Amino acid sequence: MPTLGSLATGLRTVMNSRRSEVYMIELDRDDRPLSATSRGDAGTGVVPGGGAPSDTRRKFQYYPDSITDTKQVNYSTKEVPGGSLPLYQWVNSGERTISFTAVFTTDVDHYAFRSLDTFLTASGGEFELAAKAQAAAERLRAVGVNERNAYIPGALAWLRRFMLPRYGEQSEVGVPFTEPPRKLYLVFPGTNIHWSGGDGGFSANSALLCIMTQCDVTYEALFPSGNPRIVTVQLSFAEVPQKGGSVRFPRVGSLDTISDALYTYQPSDRTSF
Repeated sequence: MPTLGSLATGLRTVMNSRRSEVYMIELDRDDRPLSATSRGDAGTGVVPGGGAPSDTRRKFQYYPDSITDTKQVNYSTKEVPGGSLPLYQWVNSGERTISFTAVFTTDVDHYAFRSLDTFLTASGGEFELAAKAQAAAERLRAVGVNERNAYIPGALAWLRRFMLPRYGEQSEVGVPFTEPPRKLYLVFPGTNIHWSGGDGGFSANSALLCIMTQCDVTYEALFPSGNPRIVTVQLSFAEVPQKGGSVRFPRVGSLDTISDALYTYQPSDRTSF
């Protein structure tokens, strides 16, 4: 699969043996993986290819070139008169943040089958535009090139949803409510990235239970129609310990056993201290 480094060579098709794909799974208001037909709000129902997908997991177009995993720890310093160092009192293990740059590209303008004048004067607004993009995506899928020709506005809509609230009305009591942005599982198959966050939380099997905290979009290149051609998105996620009304704080737990079994390199100098 091509990565960001290959884009510098001019968006040429690159053969790569990578089999892993980074993807996200949206959770519902009860923190359960949801289907597109049970989002709990009045969605548009616009689904590429027609119909509704069985669930809302979607992969990124490219595997990130790099992933940054930061973990904070908070200590309170206790100053000792005359001491050459302060004393440190552990307060808590702070936020864990996962960051990477997502890249979306297309070599084909999804609006290319319409003249620019027609595009600018068309009626029907964004839903007509989405339908036309769906038709173009189907044509690309039919010839086997849809994987490297993402409809980028749709990808950005997918991501930004995790930064925005939902508003509605509780039918049982008839009062307005505000629902926070949805949690998600961020999945990096094969990395076992959950190990370095601690044992005992809700993250497992290279899937991290997260909230999205950053989604900064840069439009690198556009077609004459305005359709984005290359877009980079700076993404950050915070791992969370609460799910479905329960709280699980990650701890060392089985990580002692994992490190003893899987990282056994010993120094040649066995001098005792």
